Amino acid sequence: MLCFINETIKNITPHAAENGIFTTQISDLSIIRSDCITQELHILHEPAICIVVQGKKRVMLGQDIFEYDCSKYLLVSFDLPLTGQVIEASKEQPYLCIKLSIDTPLLAGLIMDIDHEHSQSIGKVPHSGLQIEQASSTILDPIMRLTALLNHPQDIKILAAPIKRELLYRILSGPSGYHLMAKALGVGKSKQIANAIAWIKSNFNQPFNAETIAREVYLSVSTFHKYFKEITLTSPLQFQKQLRLQEARRLMAFEGLDAAKASGIVGYESPSQFNREYKRVFGTSPKADIQKLIIEKTS
Repeated sequence: MLCFINETIKNITPHAAENGIFTTQISDLSIIRSDCITQELHILHEPAICIVVQGKKRVMLGQDIFEYDCSKYLLVSFDLPLTGQVIEASKEQPYLCIKLSIDTPLLAGLIMDIDHEHSQSIGKVPHSGLQIEQASSTILDPIMRLTALLNHPQDIKILAAPIKRELLYRILSGPSGYHLMAKALGVGKSKQIANAIAWIKSNFNQPFNAETIAREVYLSVSTFHKYFKEITLTSPLQFQKQLRLQEARRLMAFEGLDAAKASGIVGYESPSQFNREYKRVFGTSPKADIQKLIIEKTS
């Protein structure tokens, strides 16, 4: 498997010559590079496959901590509020990660072509919407071939989609395929929790009401809480708070709003409550945190 990893590093290095996140000519494929250990980054992570080919990453979901390097890959099946940190990187061997967002139409078409017997063999026990799996040759080989197309852009239009389809098929056939399959088919608790997450995203600045959300996704309140926590490793209320705080942080850091204005926009009625919850998540006050972010951006 080392040969797949080394070739992939050669493929992507010219397209990520400095630190940052780089989109590519292959739709849904981006490259992330860092030549140093980073601070914790709080994001709402979209459904994607992330494969580190050099360095090491730590992600946190709720109270759970996950680490992965070139021997493993990360699969995120839902929109999840994650905290990520590069924990192994250097100028000589920078952290390099390939992120492939889940192409929903491609996934749906693939599932339509999977025969019923095979689809029934995919595991049916719901688990967390974030999984770390072993990066076998069946995963690393198509990644190597897909990234090789970056250096042959004339081939991307013809060859990229079949390789992405192959990779999705391998993911679906693996231990973590259940949620992607159920969501695409529109069945089971996975689809209902995905709908609940979408509802919370669209209404995160409104007062939280579990009964309303449960009714929207046709679940009892107790069942809604049970499966939401099982899949997202956090409660619906904590999920909403994460979205509120992340958006408030963006408004302060990138749009110049003060804490009082930002907290009101995202739904907080009490500035003191906002300050307490902000410090609990980000480790410092809004003012100190934003000043630090501005210094990091300009340095």
